[in-house]
Amino acid sequence: MAKILFVQGMWYEYAGTMALCAILKRAGHQASVVMDGWSRRRVLRDLLRQRPTAVAFSVLTGGYAWSLDLAREVKKQRPDMPVLFGGIHPTLCPEIVRDPSIDVVCRGEGDETMVELANALDAGQPLDDILNLSLFRDGEVVHNELRPLIQDLDSLPFADRTAYLKYPFFQHYQLIQIMTSRGCPFRCAYCHNHVQQRLYRGKGTYVRQRSVASVIEEIKQIRDRHPSRRLVSFDDEVLWLNYDWLFDFMEKYRREVGLPFGCTMTPRRVNEDVVKCLKESGLVVTALAFETGNEETRKRLMRKPMRNEEYMAAAALLHSYDIPFSTVTMLGFPGDNLEKAQASLELNWKMKPVFSWSSLFQPYPGVDLTRTAEEQGMISPHAYLDIGESFYDKSLLDQPDRHRLENLHKLYFLSVRFPKLFPVIRKLIELPPNPLFTLIFLGGYVYYLKRIRHLQWKQILTHAYRFAAGTFRSRLAQRAMGRRKATRASE
Repeated sequence: MAKILFVQGMWYEYAGTMALCAILKRAGHQASVVMDGWSRRRVLRDLLRQRPTAVAFSVLTGGYAWSLDLAREVKKQRPDMPVLFGGIHPTLCPEIVRDPSIDVVCRGEGDETMVELANALDAGQPLDDILNLSLFRDGEVVHNELRPLIQDLDSLPFADRTAYLKYPFFQHYQLIQIMTSRGCPFRCAYCHNHVQQRLYRGKGTYVRQRSVASVIEEIKQIRDRHPSRRLVSFDDEVLWLNYDWLFDFMEKYRREVGLPFGCTMTPRRVNEDVVKCLKESGLVVTALAFETGNEETRKRLMRKPMRNEEYMAAAALLHSYDIPFSTVTMLGFPGDNLEKAQASLELNWKMKPVFSWSSLFQPYPGVDLTRTAEEQGMISPHAYLDIGESFYDKSLLDQPDRHRLENLHKLYFLSVRFPKLFPVIRKLIELPPNPLFTLIFLGGYVYYLKRIRHLQWKQILTHAYRFAAGTFRSRLAQRAMGRRKATRASE
């Protein structure tokens, strides 16, 4: 029996980690999670005290520097400990396996791969032939073939949420975060999904949906076992593509579950029958992502060919059924400027969301919009190494309105909520970036956590503490990485 220990810095229930813990346990192995706080010494002590067979990191690009820094500490104390990197970043950048602190990289979906890896480690067998793995052998990176995508999601066990419950932060969490599908049908140029769609071409259908019965049963089990969890969050990129599935699901959800829920929407799948059904089934908040109010940019640059009228029609329907909704926009993408940012604000003003969330574009490796930024000389080829744990911090693209857009991002919530303030905000964003703007942004974030995510004040304060700790760790790790790069360059 192998013992796999997942280590993470972000205080969030990773759907992938819970899925892997569940399938490992079903195969007879042990799996658990260790969360990092302020103390690196403590997390290392907790990690090594458990004497795992292997340590696994689910790595986002923003957390790569932190993950690599901790992996190096593990290797210093236990050189024989196998270290596995999986998740989005290793899938996009499997060459990171060249680093001596990383023994193996898992690309793509890791359910069956992790079971085979645990079996091999338990039996003392080599990992060389396991599908989805990338390894560094004899001075070369070897990429094993990707296995076909799992088509029958009902064949997988329910996510193992007990992995996080040893931490009080998760014991009193109110949200039931659930996935009803895998994959996204869209090919947005800023997102990893279009890269994975290319990787998995010929390996099965990319977008897969669980059965209604499976999703209902999982939610009921969570509701009955965890009384504090009384709000369901459907975290799929798109909750429904098939109307028959949606109406069948909502009818059973209303009858058998009966909890309020939130989800995201795409305007082309929204009509009055859908909104009426969702409202009657318990929808209390939803989100519409339009990225930019400039239609040409959305269509040509971001590959999301939806018209502003479609978003306004969806917003009007939601208002007519008294359903609060938020919007999601992006600032700082290649070619962005204040004129395009104001077009996004104007669309928000017309839609009248209860909250508007904005992010700063980050040049994630391998995605098409990052290549656009590279071709236009806005970033270096390895700019992703400077991405922090948060995409709300700073822009990395060298373009004329960069600092103005960073400031507008911090004041975006106020700009949408109080349109009459925008003439003043337009003048304020000419100032250098400063801590006051960051505090205003954090105030908007607290509103989001309370109004949209329905967190309690104690959870919000804990979340703020964890966020500050994560930012601190990430910056330390990035500085360490920068020093190592500078040392190699001077040698």
